[in-house]
Amino acid sequence: MHTASRDRGDMPNLWVNIAALVGAVLIGNALIFSLGFDGGSLSPAKEAWLPPGPLVGMIWVVQFALMGAARWLYVRDARDHGWRGWLPVGLALICLAFPVYTSGLADPATGAIGTLVTLVATLAAMLTLGRRSSAAAWALVPLAIWGSYVACVYYLA
Repeated sequence: MHTASRDRGDMPNLWVNIAALVGAVLIGNALIFSLGFDGGSLSPAKEAWLPPGPLVGMIWVVQFALMGAARWLYVRDARDHGWRGWLPVGLALICLAFPVYTSGLADPATGAIGTLVTLVATLAAMLTLGRRSSAAAWALVPLAIWGSYVACVYYLA
């Protein structure tokens, strides 16, 4: 059975998985800013609780790199090339949509619901991946923390 290069657990493929998802977020961010989705749907009082836009962009680049690493860690540890190995990629797709449903084009309720969906998807991915690779689950902890923080801004600030 042929295994795609990104599905092998060797070190060069760590970089393939990371580069694929970091490339996706960089392209996604370029589209977001070029199409004008960079304005938030939060009130100015709630916006004050978030870091400046460039820092948020860097946070997302790190998150996507960690999702790529989580995919690689899961494949390496679990030797699983089934659907579970693709959970970090699915999570990345959900996260790519994050700026769209939290932009100025969306209302605050859409942003709040989208933030909760992203957080729940992250926790579900962590639980599922953690059954066979605790390292893969731990790689997603910063995303869960960021999602929890943003959810608190939407709901509590």
